[in-house]
Amino acid sequence: MQVLDTSALLAWPIEKIRDSICSSTQIAELEKVDLNRSLLIETIEINWKVPSSKGLDSAKKAAQESGDLARLSDVDLDILAICFDLQENQSDFELFSDDYRVQNVAALAKMKVKSINTKGVSAIWYWEARCTGCRAITKLNDNPRRGRKGSVMDCDICGSEMVLKKKRG
Repeated sequence: MQVLDTSALLAWPIEKIRDSICSSTQIAELEKVDLNRSLLIETIEINWKVPSSKGLDSAKKAAQESGDLARLSDVDLDILAICFDLQENQSDFELFSDDYRVQNVAALAKMKVKSINTKGVSAIWYWEARCTGCRAITKLNDNPRRGRKGSVMDCDICGSEMVLKKKRG
């Protein structure tokens, strides 16, 4: 079995996508990026899934552990949650993604992950929150601000914004 993120849906030939597992939330993401491709993909057999709440909790917990939670989209979390659901059912699968943060969380969870058009992760990275004011360093809280960039939370010490930095050592 293969679980595909949106980069695979965009890059791979249709024959290679057929019978794969994807998140139902990827349909809207695909329509935003390439409407023609999304229409083509709707015509083939894909196993569209909705992750369980347990799978979603596991995905968030793993992303929290690595520090990637603040930079993962809802679609990314859904894809990872589907993988956790499959892992719980002891299904044999591979996750295909070019998203380094998705790969990082999947590797941390000991899932088989392969990249599509990139080199892929060679080691698991851990991220921490660093204050832009007092330079305090802390682990991300359970509910960081999520988005592509910007601060992830406010410092408990001085109130300044905290940003993600790769954890040293």
